[in-house]
Amino acid sequence: MAGEMNGRIVITGFRSFPGVPDNPSHRLIEALEETPGVLPANAEFRLLDTAYAALAPALEEILADPPVALVLTGYSALAQGFKLERLASDVCSPKFADAHGFVPPDPSGAAIDLRENRACDFPALEAALLAEGLPCQLSDDAGQYVCNNAYHIALTQIDCLNLPT
Repeated sequence: MAGEMNGRIVITGFRSFPGVPDNPSHRLIEALEETPGVLPANAEFRLLDTAYAALAPALEEILADPPVALVLTGYSALAQGFKLERLASDVCSPKFADAHGFVPPDPSGAAIDLRENRACDFPALEAALLAEGLPCQLSDDAGQYVCNNAYHIALTQIDCLNLPT
């Protein structure tokens, strides 16, 4: 049975989007909700729309009462296990529309805002997952789609709130 942490834990996943009608991060959230005892009782689960415009309001709501842990999950067609993303950028690719049909403008020539997650001990997390037999890898490239954008917004909001990182 999972131990208890002081304060709430929020874990997010994404709904479907063009080309991925059955988002694995959505299924992960459903499985965690349906499996009591895997995570502490104070864990909350949120499904986010896979839409750029929906991210900031959803994350503002989550961070209005800052959780002790915020775990953002996403989908990668290339991942062979968990990708533990250390960085997020504000770059959004114009190659793919979000679930609402929005296509970001071409970011060519724009300055890149890169945010580092300093709150997580990524090597320790990687070691713990590997010890459980779960494939994972550290990554510094969260892509250029909605899940990367959510991560960037969350790191930016956390920095603005002056929360410990």
